Amino acid sequence: MFVTVAVMFLSAPVAGQFARRMDPRIMLAAGLAMFGGGIWWMAHLTVNSAFWDLFGPQALRGFAISRRSGTAALRRGTSRSSLPPNRDRVLSVQTSG
Repeated sequence: MFVTVAVMFLSAPVAGQFARRMDPRIMLAAGLAMFGGGIWWMAHLTVNSAFWDLFGPQALRGFAISRRSGTAALRRGTSRSSLPPNRDRVLSVQTSG
């Protein structure tokens, strides 16, 4: 669990930069695909797996979670300054409530 949280913490600034430049749907799809890949990779491990066998899948999941969190920031409207004025009005209506 420490590996997942550490990778999330370290990759959050990168996710924030991606969130400003990429379509949130692409970011979300990439994050979900990476998370699924990490789960699939973890499913092939056994009780005899060492720490370093677990490191890769957990790091991949942490990286994927930070990608999905970047799309949540866009949904909350924290990146409104990068949108044109007409899109800002639509976004305000969707996020109120």
